[in-house]
Amino acid sequence: HLNVGQTQAIRGALEGDLHLVFGPPGTGKTSTLGPAAAIAAEDLGERVLVVAHTNTALDTAMDAVVEAVHPDMTEDRRVVRLGKHSKEFEHLKIS
Repeated sequence: HLNVGQTQAIRGALEGDLHLVFGPPGTGKTSTLGPAAAIAAEDLGERVLVVAHTNTALDTAMDAVVEAVHPDMTEDRRVVRLGKHSKEFEHLKIS
């Protein structure tokens, strides 16, 4: 489901120590984040830090990450969301 640019962004993120994905709304950043984080965390054993400029943006990003990773990663707290999340995202069951 990823386009060429998203695939390249994931590849770039996995090849380096630091990779920034940014762009205007609707360019697929969140769709790219979930698979990239899942590959980095599950397959490579790497830590992934996700930051956003608002809590809502972070909740949306974390929703993509949680959807992409194995459910056990949220249950054993390998996926952690710091800060106050909105009620809309309580289903993520991350703290």
